[in-house]
Amino acid sequence: MPNLDEAEQTKWRRFGEPPKKQRRKRKKRSTTRSPEATQESVMTISRMSQSQPTMSFVGNIGHKEKKRFQPAIARIFYAAGLPFRAIEVPRMRHALTSLQPDMERYLLPRKALAGHLLTEEYHLKKNELIARLRDEPIVGLVSDGWSSISKDMAAEEVGSVIDDINLAAGKSAVKSVTTDNAPVMQKAWEGLERERTLSCNGRSSHALNLILEEVLSVPWLESVFSKSVTLSK
Repeated sequence: MPNLDEAEQTKWRRFGEPPKKQRRKRKKRSTTRSPEATQESVMTISRMSQSQPTMSFVGNIGHKEKKRFQPAIARIFYAAGLPFRAIEVPRMRHALTSLQPDMERYLLPRKALAGHLLTEEYHLKKNELIARLRDEPIVGLVSDGWSSISKDMAAEEVGSVIDDINLAAGKSAVKSVTTDNAPVMQKAWEGLERERTLSCNGRSSHALNLILEEVLSVPWLESVFSKSVTLSK
């Protein structure tokens, strides 16, 4: 208490000095560090296969099982259009054999995908198509953008396809041919209809484009169209 008179001391005792705020000490945050990656903590392909539960597997599989397993894998590639090199990717091979790692040795190689398995699947699907064609009384052929590597005439190229279909069906099944409206195809229609009992026609979408081209070729419409394009820009 400072040296004050009695009145000042009484006032001091009554009101007192405002309490000082005590500063709270902040607790230091505990820094938790993640454990360092070690060789044991890294999941490799071999460890992934070892960590998967394996089903019971007895010795080598038979020839029939192998003949079912490999074509089934090949059909996935053919149906999805996957590149054949994908079968050599370790994670792809692991995914195909994750439930049974022992099947790794029975996975087909890339050469088999592009070789005898592809040929066998082609003939299988071709025979299925032939059987389907023989059940259909009439077949329509629809295509766009016919071209020949050997520069053959369009009529000969399309005609050979029609003959192959008729030969597979065992009868004259193709009765309609629909192509684009290119001038070369319109010329081919005459030869196809003259040599075979069928009718040829162009695609309606292409016909609409040709009609619009003719309409817009009118001089006054052409100027209107050019002005509208300029206005829209």
